[in-house]
Amino acid sequence: MENENFGSVFATFFPILLLMVPFIILNGIISKRKGKSQLKYILLSFIPSVGVFLIIYLVSFLDKDIQDKIDKIYEKIK
Repeated sequence: MENENFGSVFATFFPILLLMVPFIILNGIISKRKGKSQLKYILLSFIPSVGVFLIIYLVSFLDKDIQDKIDKIYEKIK
């Protein structure tokens, strides 16, 4: 009885996990480019449907290298 219950739970969870994998990978890549904590956003992406909103949130930031270039320009102006 115990093994059947585990199988049904796994069978229910596995498709959700497969759908979350692209969001987990994308959030890891985007957070690295934005200069944010990769581990934090990867772990948050494991929560169902949060990964989609995290992608939208992360895309709204400037890339780290662009922000560094803007900071250098401001330093030269001052």
